Amino acid sequence: RKLASSVDATDDRGLQAAHRHALGLAAYFRGRYEEAAAFVREAIHLALRGDDSDRLWKAWVALAQIAAQRGQFEEARRSLDFASAAASQFDASDERDAMFAHVRGVVEFRAGQPHAAKAAFETALKTRNQHASPISLGQTLSSLSAVETVLGHLREASDLAQKSLQIFTLELGPQHPSVLDGQNNLGASLLMQLRADEALPHLRAALAAREAALEPGHLRLLSSQFNTAQALLETGDAQSAAALLQAAIDQVLRSEDPPPDDLAEHEARLALALARLGRRVEADELAKRALERVSTPQVHQRVLHLAGCTALELGQTVSGTKRLSAAVRANAPDPAGASENRLVTSNCNEGVRTR
Repeated sequence: RKLASSVDATDDRGLQAAHRHALGLAAYFRGRYEEAAAFVREAIHLALRGDDSDRLWKAWVALAQIAAQRGQFEEARRSLDFASAAASQFDASDERDAMFAHVRGVVEFRAGQPHAAKAAFETALKTRNQHASPISLGQTLSSLSAVETVLGHLREASDLAQKSLQIFTLELGPQHPSVLDGQNNLGASLLMQLRADEALPHLRAALAAREAALEPGHLRLLSSQFNTAQALLETGDAQSAAALLQAAIDQVLRSEDPPPDDLAEHEARLALALARLGRRVEADELAKRALERVSTPQVHQRVLHLAGCTALELGQTVSGTKRLSAAVRANAPDPAGASENRLVTSNCNEGVRTR
């Protein structure tokens, strides 16, 4: 921001575009997505005026990532298509193609399309296993671990998370955000395997560092809060879990653009915690509110599952069984992992967040 006046005083559209792009990325990594989108759109406009095709495709990629975090998935896909078109005039680049595939995987994962996300990440991995920097390789391994966790392929997810965590720790140091992503994803995979005692140290480490580094309501912070709360629930500390989830919900409600699916999933998990604490009326109302709020199919399945578990905790056997059965049907597992997915979905400790 301090550079803005001196940069704007020049006639260098490329420099101005780079400056706006940098501001957009800074806002993005702090979780201020609306502000980030405005800066990056300005970068795109300046790059077009300055005929800076290299900056243009990079800015379109950034806009795709921002749109995905805001739940605007069609805009994210269009932005990636524009990025690909802008980059097509340059010589072929395996790493650029791998980066496009990786970002497309991120978009599809956020959109609730884990199979499409897996295909995109595997495409990126083919190149990055051979040519990429260790950090780029670690990013794709970590993202693929998140997808495999959601698909119920838990052994594969744990192996990928361990590999990415080793790479990030060696290359970047223990407090880097990518290391925290790896810890969160490894903890999520362990939770899905009902190994909450092993998961909790990883999740607490990621949560503590993210609380210190990120603004309230940031999606990565919310992911850590959610998973740590689940681990606390599974280890019998419903009181701490409820307090953590309530804080997360309050942060989401205060954010500039509250994502309804994130809010619904936190409310559904809090409802289960409240049910285990004997706060029956609050739990029942909160579970119903979460079901009304949710929008995407993948998150709807998870909220259905949590609402079913809440109903069972409250002694509502018919309602709970119906919700859990609907969650199993909505899960639509792939043939290779069908039995594993059904096992996870029938367990009332399921519902982690990978990111």
